[in-house]
Amino acid sequence: MLYYSQDVANETGMTTEGLRYYEKKGLVRFDKDSKNGYRTYPIMQVPLLRMVKILNTYGVPLNEVESLIHSGENEAEELSGILRQKCEEMEQKVWREQRILERLKEHNAILRRVVESPESLWFVRQEEMCYLEYYGAQRLRRDNALKEELGRWLAQMPITYPMPVLHREELQEDKPYCPAGVMVRRADMERLGLAEGKYTRRIAGGQFLCSISIQKEKERIQAKEAAQPLLEAVRDMNLRLAGDIFFMSVAAAEPSPAQTLICYQVMAPVEAGPVSSSPDGE
Repeated sequence: MLYYSQDVANETGMTTEGLRYYEKKGLVRFDKDSKNGYRTYPIMQVPLLRMVKILNTYGVPLNEVESLIHSGENEAEELSGILRQKCEEMEQKVWREQRILERLKEHNAILRRVVESPESLWFVRQEEMCYLEYYGAQRLRRDNALKEELGRWLAQMPITYPMPVLHREELQEDKPYCPAGVMVRRADMERLGLAEGKYTRRIAGGQFLCSISIQKEKERIQAKEAAQPLLEAVRDMNLRLAGDIFFMSVAAAEPSPAQTLICYQVMAPVEAGPVSSSPDGE
């Protein structure tokens, strides 16, 4: 039985124009019908073309497919190596998309709290994290290595997440400054190509008490005002502040040139402990 262009197109899901393109790439061969001059194809070109299309869908470039088809020996072994690499690439892509989806859901859940219950307090459980603290623009101007490292972290947003920090020892200050930084799950770092180093520190996993803080100050985070409800709740619940307080930005707007409005989820690590009269619960 002779297969014409339209027959092959019908059985491969291709167009006749696509078939011509594959012919030019050397991925399919044809003859001419002596009676009418139409292209004809050997029947086994159909499964070959289906496989070419499948491999291309996997992300194998056509030039690699062409090389495989014409290589002869060890084709299966070579193809297996290529597909193994594509599996690893797709696993990484799926993992990344899944992590971004998780972050998106978390972000939306926080925004729902902003809309529906901005005065609420709640607990979240965090895995062990890693934190890169770069302080601010002035330090970046002086330290090119830090600037490059920060660039690698920011390239992985939103899996990494910018989070200014209020150091626990600064709670006694009248207007404590919140250095800038970026947080990431420590378990994610290897897959993101990030490493711990002199600019990073680990943040222990555990319970964090959270609240919403709407900031209206242009120059700096109103850290003490934002932390106060959490510190009062820590004392009321017979807990102890277990580390620094982090500010996760979840919304931003500028209603007028004179006003900036940024909304944070404020996160305070807590653990069981005796009631204390000190501001940080110790």
